[in-house]
Amino acid sequence: MWYDNWCPQGPLSNFITKRVLYDARLDVGTKVVSMINDGKWMWPEGWEDNFDILKEISVPILQLDKKDKVVWVNRNMQQVEFSTTQAWQDLRCNWPTVEWKDVVWFKQLVPRHAFMLWLALQEKLMTQDRIARWKQISMQCSLCRNGIESHKHLFFKCKFTEEIWNRLSSLRWNMKDHTDLQDIVQEIKVSRGRNNFGVVVNKLILAAAIYYIWQERNHRIFQDKERNEEAISNIIKESVRIQLISIRVRKTKNVIKISDQWKLKWENFSPVDS
Repeated sequence: MWYDNWCPQGPLSNFITKRVLYDARLDVGTKVVSMINDGKWMWPEGWEDNFDILKEISVPILQLDKKDKVVWVNRNMQQVEFSTTQAWQDLRCNWPTVEWKDVVWFKQLVPRHAFMLWLALQEKLMTQDRIARWKQISMQCSLCRNGIESHKHLFFKCKFTEEIWNRLSSLRWNMKDHTDLQDIVQEIKVSRGRNNFGVVVNKLILAAAIYYIWQERNHRIFQDKERNEEAISNIIKESVRIQLISIRVRKTKNVIKISDQWKLKWENFSPVDS
């Protein structure tokens, strides 16, 4: 009653101090007994004189023959039945919807791959050009050793990653070749059917490629370990292949074609190892 936003004027704690509430505790106890007897609430003595706003509040009439229920005042100041969903919608910040949300977050995602793609799309990965803003370092790309390491260079301009994309191109479903992450996201975004098997394949390839390219970059810098383009490509393919095996979809011409591309056979509503 004290802190909840149950009346249009706001929580009582906004205009009645804790000291006033404390001083009125005995009087409140008396009024509660009176309220139970006649079903009508009365404010403690002197409150309506000291706080004019209380006169504007329509106090609910208690009915002893009815059960209490929890209600929620939504952001439109309407009393609705309480639910965690409604509370979340009213309390959360309504950030604008980003166009790439369905490309990053989808049912079949690999969480760590999606998280890395999410960072890459916002150019938040700690590439050498970002670190150089506050620390003097060599900004050379650790993969091709030719060029300044930035998000755009690392994932598309680098000769090493360019070879990886070329090796993956034949496994993508009806996609053009791009040299920019935003262009790839845009093409996937406008693809027909978010849960289309081919679209899911494209999402999985993109997220896995970003993840393992970044992983290889870190291995070279921090562990002094190297893998070639073929090895990285094979790791990406195997990661996507494992995800495809776990997907249940209807058997269609496109699904069969994609399964053949990945050397999978069709059995019990899902692709399996051939």
